Amino acid sequence: MSTERAFVTGCTEADFTRLMPVAFPAATYDPVTRRYTAPGWSLTLAPPTHRAIASIRIPQMEVVFRFDTDPEHILERFFRYFQKGGG
Repeated sequence: MSTERAFVTGCTEADFTRLMPVAFPAATYDPVTRRYTAPGWSLTLAPPTHRAIASIRIPQMEVVFRFDTDPEHILERFFRYFQKGGG
């Protein structure tokens, strides 16, 4: 049984593709499907968008994880590498 979790990241696609190999060296990327895969999980990227607040445009991208194993360790690592600011 697989579990799915979706999140919106506040980063550009270039930042995301730069950080993923550092965070998850074993994951492979297929640019056609926009999917990272590793043993026990996969992550699919939605096309990048922007959130507009007044005249400010903030990049964002939805990522959808699919887990065949316990997601706790994978999500903990993901959030550690993709955390921004002091939060």
